[in-house]
This record gives sequence, C-alpha cells and structure tokens, in this order.
Amino acid sequence: MLAAGKASESVVHLQQALALEPGFATAHYNLGNTFLQMGRAQDALFHYNRAVEIDPNDAEARNNMAWILATWPEPGIRNGAKAVELAERADSLTRGSSPISRATLAAAYAEVGRFADAVKTAESASELASVQGNMALADSIRKQLEFYRSGSPFRDDRNASTAR
Repeated sequence: MLAAGKASESVVHLQQALALEPGFATAHYNLGNTFLQMGRAQDALFHYNRAVEIDPNDAEARNNMAWILATWPEPGIRNGAKAVELAERADSLTRGSSPISRATLAAAYAEVGRFADAVKTAESASELASVQGNMALADSIRKQLEFYRSGSPFRDDRNASTAR
C-alpha cells in the first residue's frame, strides 16, 4: 500500500492491526515508516520507539529514529545526543556492515559537531555501499559527506516537506 502512495489507507490498516495486537513490533515499525513518508516526524518517532521497546534489537527502527533525530529540518525535532546513541547501537547490531546504518551514524556525529568522526564514518558508509553494488546509495552518501567536510550537519527535507 505504501509503495502505491496510499499512506492514509496504510495507516488505517496498521492501526487496526495494532488494535488487535498492540505488541506487534513490525506494525509499529511500518506505521513509523508510513508517518515518516507523510512528513509526520513525531508520529514516526513514537512508533519506531514502540518497535524498539518491543524488540530492543530492532536495528532498522533504531536507525530510522536516529536519522530523524539527526537530520530533520525542524530544530525542535532534532536531538543529536539521542541520535548518536541510537545510531551507534544500530551500527553495532549490524556489525558495521550496513551502509545505511553507517550513513545515519555519520549524520548523528555531524549533528553533535563531531565532524571528523562524521567524515570518517560517511567515507566508510560510501565504500560499503559501493562494494555492495548500491551506487545510488554511495552517491547519496558522498553528497552528505560534502556537508560534513564543510563543518555542517546534513538536513533531509524530503519527507519534512510533505507535512506542510
């Protein structure tokens, strides 16, 4: 449903699933993704957090929370210290093998002003993406790397703009 652009319909179905089984971590994760696509960061964070409460080893939910907390354009949403904590744990859970988790960790480091760490981690993420054959992701990470090298955090306004 989400891929077909039917986010509102997806929300209804996922909320129905959670009404039947409130501890369904995957439904919380998917609802977080849906709300993120809709530009509703607070709602996305709530559901990612619930997924992590249910499954503390959910690296993807931790990663997505960290990404929002590190890169959301609205300052009231961001929390760099929490983003670093979540991203370091997600990266640890993936044993440093996920270029997406590594890129999120780089963004979190940049958000707290640790630009040398952000550059090093983003370079690692880009290399991992290239080795895994994901050139689009590698290119995206290299663009983020330009921000870190210039001493600026990255802001991801792709989903935030849909909330307006």
